Amino acid sequence: MKHVQEVRDGFVQCLVSRSNAKLPDDVFILDDSRLRAPTLVEAAGQRFRAKAVVVVTGSTPILPAPWRQFCERVTTMDDVIELESLSAGVATIGMCTIGLELGQSLARMGVAIKGFDKVDRIAGITDPEVNRCAQHEADYRTRARARP
Repeated sequence: MKHVQEVRDGFVQCLVSRSNAKLPDDVFILDDSRLRAPTLVEAAGQRFRAKAVVVVTGSTPILPAPWRQFCERVTTMDDVIELESLSAGVATIGMCTIGLELGQSLARMGVAIKGFDKVDRIAGITDPEVNRCAQHEADYRTRARARP
């Protein structure tokens, strides 16, 4: 985990050195914005057209009220990077894109992963055949790791 934290810190340092603070005011606008059409953004009283718009909102982990009694045993996505060591096994609750990425990353570091979600789609996959293949692959990898 120390290596993971060092890699993260390197990325952050790189991003800060190229931060938006160095961008001209007409390129970086810090303000609430609205998407008025698929390629039209309104911010700071101005409208901007683009070939494509990428919305990057970030994410915040949500711990449902009934689970809060287990706080000392729950690690959120925000906490994982700060762990000093990894458990032998982890349950990933929520198989959205972030949950899937977390599970894959931990599995590559040797952690046994079991993923859970209230829906039967992995990472929001909408194509039934692709979703079946993704679930089959996840099940296959889990069974393969369980063999001696």
